[in-house]
Amino acid sequence: MSVQSVMSLLRARGSGRVLSHATLRRLVERHVNGEGASASVLIDSLVSVKAVHKVSEGIYLNYMADPMPSPAEALKYVVQGGVLSLQTVLGQSGVLNNPTSNYTCIRPATDATIEGELELVGQRMSRHNNSPLYWAYTVDPAIMSAGQQDDNLDSAFSYPRATVEKAFCDWLYLAALNHPEIGGEPPLDCDLDLMDRDRLDRVASAMGVKANLDQWLERHFEYLSDEDVDANMSSSLGF
Repeated sequence: MSVQSVMSLLRARGSGRVLSHATLRRLVERHVNGEGASASVLIDSLVSVKAVHKVSEGIYLNYMADPMPSPAEALKYVVQGGVLSLQTVLGQSGVLNNPTSNYTCIRPATDATIEGELELVGQRMSRHNNSPLYWAYTVDPAIMSAGQQDDNLDSAFSYPRATVEKAFCDWLYLAALNHPEIGGEPPLDCDLDLMDRDRLDRVASAMGVKANLDQWLERHFEYLSDEDVDANMSSSLGF
């Protein structure tokens, strides 16, 4: 069976957007008379022609599906308990002016990990970019679920994804741990107009970062005031 024939099967309705290696192998073997070696070669060929993308060991994105699946859809299979959050959610929602190309998320800490640890997982589509696809920060499980679920998780998505308010507070929380990986608090040029301020306050209070939020908001106000002064000066000088 040719690669093109398998690609046609992958385009079919119900073929799956995220595939395990076992599922993909079964799909191929049904059409190559159970020849294991041939199935392996065919799977490698599917990866080579970018019909599927190997996100991590044993997990593939079906790039023949329409619309093409996002790496975020594979997160729950790759990062145990992971929730898309932080820079990715804020960047994709427009809150950040400089979105990241990484898929940043939080995951529950275990007895073998400490809060703030960074786990780098997964492979990018581009062979010229060797950096991992998912950046997963460990967080106390109680902090991950603090407050109301509707405040924490965005129900508009089929995969675990934080609301913009939770993503912002997750960043504040991790920054307060003073781990170098997080690189400090959210930048002051965040667009707060894209957030629900009441929800932001509720989430911050539930997570215990309300004081951190208030301090950030004070600096944000000063930052905006400075920008206005600069803009007014530039206008008066004709710049």
